[in-house]
Amino acid sequence: MKADGILTHKEEKLIREVAQSEGKNVDATIAQIRKELEESEEENESELIDVNQKAGLDFEKFVVQKFDKKFFQIRNWAGDKYVEGRYAETTTQPDIQLSLKLGANSYPFAVECKWRSNPKVISSNLPKKIN
Repeated sequence: MKADGILTHKEEKLIREVAQSEGKNVDATIAQIRKELEESEEENESELIDVNQKAGLDFEKFVVQKFDKKFFQIRNWAGDKYVEGRYAETTTQPDIQLSLKLGANSYPFAVECKWRSNPKVISSNLPKKIN
């Protein structure tokens, strides 16, 4: 079996349980496995996912789904990619650029999405339904 180079919390817990049940030195077993994974020259099968970045993208998807396809067209959806401080000029633009289509008219607007794991309650005086 090919190792993915990453020892997850669940994998470590399982290894600890097995090593303990077989009377082996648990910490030495984990250390040996970590060493072998670090020294492996095989290509990783998986990569660690930034849960905050994933949550932010999931939130953007949620927001996009709130705009009815019949009336709203996505004009641009920023990728916010960067490496070592370098990024595209479009990264500074809003996350989602849309157009509201009403008859022959089109009204462009933008949405900047901000995911917060601990949201603050925001009150609004807007009516529940806008006519």
